[in-house]
Amino acid sequence: MRPRWIDDDPNPSPPRIGTTLIARWWPGRYVLVSTICIEGTSDLARLRSSITTGVSYHEAPPLAETFVTQVVACDKYGVARSWDNPLFEREYATREEAEIGHRETVARFTS
Repeated sequence: MRPRWIDDDPNPSPPRIGTTLIARWWPGRYVLVSTICIEGTSDLARLRSSITTGVSYHEAPPLAETFVTQVVACDKYGVARSWDNPLFEREYATREEAEIGHRETVARFTS
């Protein structure tokens, strides 16, 4: 079913690649499509590296850049209810793939 409206941020600030708020047809139902860059030297990347490798945060090696698209339920202002259980999640290796993936994900949740 078509959405009531779509609010796409034309100039997302880093580390965001794309941010789109979708108002579902049923009132009070909103989803946020967010695509971000997790840089190899950022705190989030180090934490993720420490979890995947099993070493401490301070000893974790930096990872290469990774791009992630997540879709979460949110309110009408785009504030996510929880990031723990996304409705959809996909990772990309390059920025170009992430930009295309963001658009495809928005299309998927608006059709």
